[in-house]
Amino acid sequence: MDKNLSTRDALFDNLKGFLIFTVILGHAFEFYIAWAKPSTIMDSVYFVIYSFHMPFFVFISGYFSKNFEKGRKEAFSRFLVPFFLFNILFYVYRYLSSSSRVSPDFLLTPLYTFWYLLCMYLWRTIAKDLKRVRFIIPISFALGLWVGTVSIYGSFVSMSRFFVFLPFFTLGFFVTPEMTDKLRKFIKPPLAAFGVVGAAASSLYLYYKTNVNFYIIFNSSPYSNIRLSPKEGIIYRSALYAVALLFIIFLTALFPRKKTVFTTPGQRSLQIFIFHSFAWELIPLLNPKNPKTWQHNTWQNALVLTCVAAAGLWLFSRSFFEKLYDAITGTLVKIVMKKEKGA
Repeated sequence: MDKNLSTRDALFDNLKGFLIFTVILGHAFEFYIAWAKPSTIMDSVYFVIYSFHMPFFVFISGYFSKNFEKGRKEAFSRFLVPFFLFNILFYVYRYLSSSSRVSPDFLLTPLYTFWYLLCMYLWRTIAKDLKRVRFIIPISFALGLWVGTVSIYGSFVSMSRFFVFLPFFTLGFFVTPEMTDKLRKFIKPPLAAFGVVGAAASSLYLYYKTNVNFYIIFNSSPYSNIRLSPKEGIIYRSALYAVALLFIIFLTALFPRKKTVFTTPGQRSLQIFIFHSFAWELIPLLNPKNPKTWQHNTWQNALVLTCVAAAGLWLFSRSFFEKLYDAITGTLVKIVMKKEKGA
């Protein structure tokens, strides 16, 4: 979701715009889904979305992290400062709105979406060193599978997600524009569309036909916390890795390089990511008495919430929110960081 790219590629703007739409759609559905089988349309879509949207976002973040020195230099101001600001604000926001308990480790325990900012800071900081490691891609996949077997790695400092999504970040910075062009020449749009459908079907197969625990898609806790043995966790996470890779391949081949409805949201995905997190806490007001009753009218409610997500995508991609985000983060960076000599 890094918006300050040296060169713009409409393909990746379109992909990021689509992905940020799936993020806010999934978060809209989140308040009304059953979280357990038998499934409804909303939690089925939710499971499919979560099987690819953040792996793909992290892949794109890695793709645009090839300038290691610049990335490391800017990581503190671009990701860590906003993380502390918005994560603390969100703790206060939830405390005031619902009296949620504030844990002593709240400064380094990301809430909701803000784990991404902390992980991006860490990934960008070590990216140059990671690329020097032999066989880093298979090693990072192995680490992503292994981390679920260790009970100490969870949401604190977002260590679980740091390792689970690390393979997609490392894969991203090894993929070149030339590779992307060859992929798009080899896989034409009709085949790509078929591949996307196949990836979605594979995700749904995991959800409907296996004993996979729904919560594995969050990647935020050890396998034992979601009642999976290490063997089961590794098998299911491996399957989800494969599904995510299929989505990355076929969506990259499918989306056009010309301007679309997703282009502007893709250019401003970070501000949408931040501001919708606060606004979406108000979604239960659509049905304040008992949100779970929406599960019994799923098609109509899925349509309503999809419209809400589309409206949010349009609203938070306006230039006003870009200026607001830049003003807030820019002011805080000036307060926190000293000016470099000669700057």
